[in-house]
Amino acid sequence: MTVLPSDKAPRIVVGLDFGTTFSGVAWALEEVNDIEVIQEWPGGGNSKFQCRTLISLSTYSPETSQKVPSVLSRGEKKRWGYQVGDERNVLQAFRLLLDESKEIRYLPAAESESMIKDMKSTPVQVSGEYLKFQVSHTKDLLDRRFGSALRAMRLDYILTVPAVWSDKAKDATLQAACLAGIPRSRLSLLSEPEAAAVYAITSIQPNTMAKGDTLVVCDAGGGTVDLITYRINTTGPLRLEEVSEGTGKSFIPANRWNLISQGPCVDRSCSTCDSINFLFKKWARRTMISSLPLPEMWLRITGETRSSPSMRGPSIQIWWTRAISFLFQGSQIVQSSIYRVGFCTWKGMPPRPIYTFCANEASNKGVQAVFDPIMDDIEKLVAGQMNKAESLDSPAKAIVLVGGLGASEYLFKRLQQKFAKTRVMQPRNAWSAVVRGAVHRGLEGNQVDNRKARCHYGMKCQQTFDPRSHDPSRAVWCSLEEAWKVQEQMSWFIQKGNSMTEDAPVRLNFHRMIQPHESFKVKGDLHFCLAAVAPSQITQDVSRLCELEADLSKIPKELFELRRNSKGVLYYKVKFVVAMTPTSASLLFDLEFNGISYGTVRSNY
Repeated sequence: MTVLPSDKAPRIVVGLDFGTTFSGVAWALEEVNDIEVIQEWPGGGNSKFQCRTLISLSTYSPETSQKVPSVLSRGEKKRWGYQVGDERNVLQAFRLLLDESKEIRYLPAAESESMIKDMKSTPVQVSGEYLKFQVSHTKDLLDRRFGSALRAMRLDYILTVPAVWSDKAKDATLQAACLAGIPRSRLSLLSEPEAAAVYAITSIQPNTMAKGDTLVVCDAGGGTVDLITYRINTTGPLRLEEVSEGTGKSFIPANRWNLISQGPCVDRSCSTCDSINFLFKKWARRTMISSLPLPEMWLRITGETRSSPSMRGPSIQIWWTRAISFLFQGSQIVQSSIYRVGFCTWKGMPPRPIYTFCANEASNKGVQAVFDPIMDDIEKLVAGQMNKAESLDSPAKAIVLVGGLGASEYLFKRLQQKFAKTRVMQPRNAWSAVVRGAVHRGLEGNQVDNRKARCHYGMKCQQTFDPRSHDPSRAVWCSLEEAWKVQEQMSWFIQKGNSMTEDAPVRLNFHRMIQPHESFKVKGDLHFCLAAVAPSQITQDVSRLCELEADLSKIPKELFELRRNSKGVLYYKVKFVVAMTPTSASLLFDLEFNGISYGTVRSNY
């Protein structure tokens, strides 16, 4: 049995950003409060990009990257991140599979889903395996730094999740982290846009934002985009509150795959936005590969020949994400702009050739065709947040871009042009803003005073029949209480759009009739509803979220009210309270009786 260091031990906060295409880790020692982002990864195939004003170059620099690819090999000898070479059966984009509420249309995720089923595994188990590699590598680096002293230190983990995800998906991520060996008592979830907002506001220039200012935070990554509007309550110490409920969506391809055919032509009839990485792959294969025979293309490799294997580097998706997606500036041609793109291996060719091509009208239009559908969707989401803030008399002073796609020059210029009267900001280290913000949250604690509920939350229950509000046809007779009851009713904890705070749990009163010989472990279903107005009973708009299980046997039975009905049947009428605490990315439940807490209420998704 592993003995954890005490709460008084020196503390290290570890932030984990588990992403769709890339993942990151950062940490800080509590007393030092200096956040370090891990940039050394196993595999020796990392890349670091340097951007210049007129020339955009990608330079290979082993073992220096702020993130690691979210990929896992399927073979007997497991490899992860930059260790994964050109073999087939590579698991990627499997994080998207944690959210079962989303239909998977993104090809890498769909392929991974099929492979995971063949492995007789689950997305939670695969994600846990990947996170285990991350955690193990982090501990190895910390051990080199602190030596034997690390064993006496307390490690607290902050794991970020998309705010747009369902609560079930967030719980699945929590389970994966526990499978990775992180103790549940040392693990907290944090929404990605909240983590990004905290870092962005603390990293921008002083006097840029002031008390009362409102800003829209847009966290755009490789698989999801999250937006939340915050108002600054105080700057020292930093305190925020949400102005309205956040919005977002997953970037997964929609109804069909052939979005790009016969060149860079985007089918705009798709109902949802499409994955940039997927679109680029389709375009690149049709325009670059088909335009040059492989030998001729190979000759364009700088400093390479057929007899000299290409330097080991990331695949096309990684080079695209790190280079072109960051450096592309739009349809305007920048003379001498260079894009260097890595491709996967073809039969008979050395591994991972690097294809270098200069920007021209055709290539720029092609890249722009990949970007535009996503940019259109992001513009609409930002406009929605801006309009909502305006309607609440809190017009946004700034739009803050973070995340991998948030570092895109093209997205920055698009939003500048669209929202000319609002300042668009890209804080430094935008790509690692989420993981840095996670560590900051772990060090400073919660800094968001109020959050807005994205949906209604409530419990299914039965109520005493009231002819003034209930349909008589729904009434059923309860032989134990000897009264008419109505089932399938709803008691709502939280209404959509209402303010929530971690410091003020929401409480609902319940009662159960339990005979002495029956179990005192009671269960009930927690439901949610996305409709504007929550119904008073179960309807098609109400969906089950999870099952809550409370153990009333911990409470002394003499404190319960003992009753006897007209037939002499004894039963307890147990009145209790379920207290729900909404945190940044999870719901916590506690059992209370007579104002005393009797432990956590278990939630089963």
